[in-house]
Amino acid sequence: MTKARTQTAITDLVNQTQELFKLNGASTTQVEQFRQMQHAMLQETETFLRHWFERRQEATETAIKGLRELGSKEEFDPTAITQAISDWQGKSLQRMSADLQDWTTLCTHCAQLVAAEEQPVAAEEGEAEPPSARQAGRA
Repeated sequence: MTKARTQTAITDLVNQTQELFKLNGASTTQVEQFRQMQHAMLQETETFLRHWFERRQEATETAIKGLRELGSKEEFDPTAITQAISDWQGKSLQRMSADLQDWTTLCTHCAQLVAAEEQPVAAEEGEAEPPSARQAGRA
């Protein structure tokens, strides 16, 4: 008799678990919207990283070029070395500024994607405002 109860309990557990994973129409829409949002975020991140690596490559190439130019001179010229380092650092600051600007853009776009994604979900669930707006009000 214990074996029969155990079997029934296991069967009930399996049935309950299956119900959790069945997608109804609303859930399917939400999952698809979530997948689309993730894809858009991935594209934004790839763009950010591509630009970041391009700037790192530019920094490396200009550093090598500067070192070659300095190494090709017959005389040791501290002024030329100082100028080359200063030029490279100035361009590096520009690259870092572009990094920060791109990072801000990435974060803004991703936040917009999440906010845009929450609006239809909140509407489907009959909520007046998305969950993130309620949480922000508590902070």
